[in-house]
Amino acid sequence: MLDLHRLRLLRDLSQLGTISSVAASLGYTASAVSQHLATLEKEVGIKLLEPHGRRVRLTPQGEILVRHAEGILASVEAAEAELQSSQDEVVGTFRLACFQSAAMALVPDAVKFLHDRHPRLRLEFAAIECLEALEAVQSREFDIVIVEDLPGGAMPRPAGLQFSRIMQDELVIAVGPLEADDPTDRAVSAVSAVSTVSTERLAAARWVLEPEGTLSRASTIDLCRDLGFEPDAPFESTDMMMHMRLFATGQAVGILPRLALMHSQVPLRVASFPGGPLMRTIYAATRAGSLLHPAIASTIDALRLAAAGLGMDAPAARRQGAPE
Repeated sequence: MLDLHRLRLLRDLSQLGTISSVAASLGYTASAVSQHLATLEKEVGIKLLEPHGRRVRLTPQGEILVRHAEGILASVEAAEAELQSSQDEVVGTFRLACFQSAAMALVPDAVKFLHDRHPRLRLEFAAIECLEALEAVQSREFDIVIVEDLPGGAMPRPAGLQFSRIMQDELVIAVGPLEADDPTDRAVSAVSAVSTVSTERLAAARWVLEPEGTLSRASTIDLCRDLGFEPDAPFESTDMMMHMRLFATGQAVGILPRLALMHSQVPLRVASFPGGPLMRTIYAATRAGSLLHPAIASTIDALRLAAAGLGMDAPAARRQGAPE
């Protein structure tokens, strides 16, 4: 009989590419992962992996087994979800991961909604970057992760995951501090595009970006290149509050989501991106088959309620196998 844990390791290898990546995502040693995969080969009696340079890759038979593994693992998730749904109360421990701006704006209210409705449901939360989060939900470190699809469609959509749309959020450019004599109301200006900005000014400005390898950095650079310039980016940080301090002191410009401005006390002048509004879409990513799990369904509903409470775009409940 096929071992589900070893099937997950084979599936993870097909998605992450290397045994060391699989091991790192699960907190295993590479040797332990290799031993599990060798045992799986013995169970099926067919070679599933072959050397490829200094790494390994799936054989055609390994690819066949991975395709079936996706369905098998999704069925197990669905069975667990149905069992949980058969109970009268939502209980247990549930793990959520989210990137910074959505974590600040949506998660606190969503946690309150969940606590009020399901007091015996324990929600554990961590703020992590989108690519890391997608790997974490695949490896079962988290049950649901919140990710963003930025302009340019840079967000990967791994097989075996389902995406449920939470909301859309406009991206604006923070172009500097709000001057003391600015006639625009300070509270309103923090959440509204109050001006336009020229491409020439953006090309001449210094930028603050996320670090190399992040989706937001790649998206921002692509947007700037579409306008005909390479951004001068002497500053980089994963901390959005650091970005906002640089904006507020006039030391840098950068792209900022409206969600980050919702509870901000930093007075900033923001502008629409040249050429029209930029939008990102925020999704909840879950393992295939798990959307009917009552904790996951309740969390997605709570996040949408939190978005609606901010006056943001929050569609009626829709649980689907692919992003819209």
